[in-house]
Amino acid sequence: MADHNDPNAVNTIFSDIDVSAADVYDMFGFPAGAAAGSESVVIALTFAAVPRAGVLDTDMLYRLQITAHPRPVPPRDWSFGALTRYVDAVRQRYLGELRAAEIRVRANDAHTATIEFSGFPGGQSFQHVVELNAVSELKSPDGHAIKAFVGGRDDAFFNDLTGFFRSINYAPQFYHVPHTRPDLRELPIPKTLIELEGNHLFNFDPANPDLGHLGVKADLPPGPLTWSGERFAKDADGNFRFVYTGVDAQAGKNVNAIVLQVPLAFLTGSPQSDRLVNVWGESWVLKAADKVETIPDHPLWIEHPRALLGMITEDRQLRSYKLVDTVGQPFADAGLSEREDSRQLGANNFWLAPHFVKRLAHLGWGFGPSITALGLETAFDHDNSPVSVHRTYALAINFQL
Repeated sequence: MADHNDPNAVNTIFSDIDVSAADVYDMFGFPAGAAAGSESVVIALTFAAVPRAGVLDTDMLYRLQITAHPRPVPPRDWSFGALTRYVDAVRQRYLGELRAAEIRVRANDAHTATIEFSGFPGGQSFQHVVELNAVSELKSPDGHAIKAFVGGRDDAFFNDLTGFFRSINYAPQFYHVPHTRPDLRELPIPKTLIELEGNHLFNFDPANPDLGHLGVKADLPPGPLTWSGERFAKDADGNFRFVYTGVDAQAGKNVNAIVLQVPLAFLTGSPQSDRLVNVWGESWVLKAADKVETIPDHPLWIEHPRALLGMITEDRQLRSYKLVDTVGQPFADAGLSEREDSRQLGANNFWLAPHFVKRLAHLGWGFGPSITALGLETAFDHDNSPVSVHRTYALAINFQL
């Protein structure tokens, strides 16, 4: 799950925001070990290398929430009993109370970090102090072996970030835009996978090929900052030109990382049936450190504080910190949450559903026609529009498929 430069409070794309250790980058997860009884999962959380790769900010706390459970499977016979059991499983999966185990990591100094485990099967709660930049093997109270690495790594995320920002016409990637100008972020130009004819603000410019790459930016022209074309652009041979080039924007960059290889039997008492492992990552910063000033210290600033208020008031350690960044849902930052500080709700993000509906409709009207133009199928009904459309919705109920 990619999450670079999110939320806006630590979004270094803006010309007036510095790199912050609170900027969570990515969450990786995959299974390891196929032999019966030895299955494990690898979980990796990466974040900005501040103060530098291999040295962590001691004002930060990184938190992983983990659950393991069966995947709800539709019944084969569709009897009333089977159907009600399936509905109840889905309800528990998406609307039930989140009872996640936790792993917390805090740097003690330039050489060590403390890893805390709590809420795992059997009530296991324990902690270990590990050396930074080295693989450590930890033992749980019931004897499970856990491998841990905390420190600097090459950034494993490879993506054409410039192409992505070109696809959503995101001005701060290409122009000097401060975070105090939200009106100059995603400009009112249709989102697209193909260049729009006459979109001179964001189409590739042979005269300035590095614009939007490696911090190369220009002053935003006076306007108009819109687009009024009617078709996708084509080159001299009549071919579409993608907004993506495939260049790895993170090549050669280092990050800090928390990497854990954890036995599945440690995560759940039923490893044969609980085959679906969910993970959320979060960054928290000490309130006393006076960092990330644009996010207030009190949790009531959140749009829907119910998701966090109870947890914070009951957790003595977290009361000293404030939540900054979350990662765990693909495409959730720039794609759905628009990097808004108030939408960092972590796994308890049910309250974001109405906004996500509106946002997905907006994205569909942008990307859908460009997918159709390429001769591919799309699930979004864009009314056979020949070119991408910039359309927004005030209410989720206004959108109909």
